[in-house]
Amino acid sequence: LSDLVDDLPALHLAIWFHDAVNDSQAKDNEARSAQMARDMLKPWNLSEARLDHIADLILATAHLETPNVSDATAVLLDADLAILGAEEWRYAKYAAAIRQEYAWVEEAAYREGRSKVLRSFLGRERIYRTERMHAVGEEPARRNLQNELATLS
Repeated sequence: LSDLVDDLPALHLAIWFHDAVNDSQAKDNEARSAQMARDMLKPWNLSEARLDHIADLILATAHLETPNVSDATAVLLDADLAILGAEEWRYAKYAAAIRQEYAWVEEAAYREGRSKVLRSFLGRERIYRTERMHAVGEEPARRNLQNELATLS
């Protein structure tokens, strides 16, 4: 997907930092990761505009429903969600890893919360924003999400 982006170095930095803070019990991981990127990249003498761009990319990985995003944001979001369209066995390993990440959550609450997340992705007109990822990943992603949702019911 990198050929779809004008500023590849900014995208690479956003990729490196987007999960720098990953606390399954926190609600502000993206904001904290964006701030960490700003703090760590400031000595590189990047412009404020460039730092803002990188931070905005990182903040977008919260995957809120935003209809119009930049090409770089679309690429980052699609790459971040690429696992959803993986082969069934690979997706199953991912889903098991997610459960491990949230091992502190009681089973019924986990099933309810995870089901809500899966339904939110399934409720979107498109999971993937770029034409390339939509063409190759949309169908398997929907199938994987529906299968996981069925196991949670």
